[in-house]
Amino acid sequence: MEWQDDSSLLVRFEAAGGLEMAWHLYQWGDAVEVLEPEGLHAMVEGHRRDDFSSMP
Repeated sequence: MEWQDDSSLLVRFEAAGGLEMAWHLYQWGDAVEVLEPEGLHAMVEGHRRDDFSSMP
């Protein structure tokens, strides 16, 4: 984990599967942005939800 100058938090890790990771990220709505890998970024980009303010 790395705190960025803009107060965001960059988290890096390895995961076993992209689909499972996409479902997990969906819970965080628009509070998370996938930067890499490109395949996961493309999978979740259109599904960032902002319809409720609760986070896990």
